Amino acid sequence: TVKELKKQKYRHMSFPFLYPVDPVVLNIPDYPTIVKTPMDLSTIEQKLNKNEYKSPDEFAADVNLMFDNCYLYNPPQLPIHGMAKQFQALFKEKWDQRPVTEEVTTIKKRRASKQQPARQDKNDKIAELERHIATISQEIESIKSSSSKKAVPKKRPAPRATKKEPSQKRKRMTKYREMSSDEEEEMTFTFEQKRQLSESINRLTGDMLTNVVQIIQSSMPNLDSGEEEIELDIDSLGISTLTRLHNYIHNENNVKPEKNTGRTERNDSSSDSDNNSSGSSSDDSDSD
Repeated sequence: TVKELKKQKYRHMSFPFLYPVDPVVLNIPDYPTIVKTPMDLSTIEQKLNKNEYKSPDEFAADVNLMFDNCYLYNPPQLPIHGMAKQFQALFKEKWDQRPVTEEVTTIKKRRASKQQPARQDKNDKIAELERHIATISQEIESIKSSSSKKAVPKKRPAPRATKKEPSQKRKRMTKYREMSSDEEEEMTFTFEQKRQLSESINRLTGDMLTNVVQIIQSSMPNLDSGEEEIELDIDSLGISTLTRLHNYIHNENNVKPEKNTGRTERNDSSSDSDNNSSGSSSDDSDSD
């Protein structure tokens, strides 16, 4: 956004804000006594390059501080006051067009074996993620194509009445594997749903966390899996991967994912059918 604001086509209204105000050169000795926290675009850009902003809101606050300082020192009748109003309106327009706020999901991988070598530098990881983002669309299409060509699993013989019931974990994993690709493709994710999914992943441990990492790596095969901790931009994941993560986590916790009305009615009837089948199997076992 700073680079956009500094473009030559906006120079007619941006030039007073490009560099710090010099009270000596401008002959305004009272400026430091009125403006307690000076701000300008070059200072904002330096803070961006040094990663001093912890959130987009902090960045926006500094930009608006720059305009507020101008309004504070310059009365409305001065031309620079009007330039600041016009420039701030441009910033607001560009800011409203920005992508959804990025959230970083930190996935900690616990390993029972010996500790891995020291973690890669954070900047290297960011650069690697940026490369993945550049090709994420192609990877999503490749995943969709490969998933549609998967062989149908072989039918297993019906278990005898005397056999033990499969573990609850296997039941949940089976439900997850059998979920149709059509159902996955219909899901969309709002900013709030992404935030909740991010928090759910951060609470996982053990096998569930391992399975989640495998799901993410299936869409990002070049992602380094040898580290104990992976910092992942959740917005870099495609809809297909987000849907698989959402469905897996909700199925593992016996919570059905939200769907549109038509799909819900079909799943409800399917669930009733499964329950009836389960009841019949239980009755047969008792009769034996």
